[in-house]
Amino acid sequence: MIGYPDEHPREVVLETIASEELGIVTLDSRGGDSLDLHRLHVSQIRDALQRAYEAGRRAERSMGDGSRGIRRV
Repeated sequence: MIGYPDEHPREVVLETIASEELGIVTLDSRGGDSLDLHRLHVSQIRDALQRAYEAGRRAERSMGDGSRGIRRV
């Protein structure tokens, strides 16, 4: 699992996870079932969700002010 610099926007983190864990090139709708629908194994989805959760935990810890809220980017 790679680390994400805190300055990365949320979208970059999500696009990276989608690409590396799920093999999805973009999270933008491209207007066609063959481009927008993906068949995924549940283990891929689990790994992607775990990675996103960990990225959120790292972002929260990096806030450093003791706040428990979600950081907005």
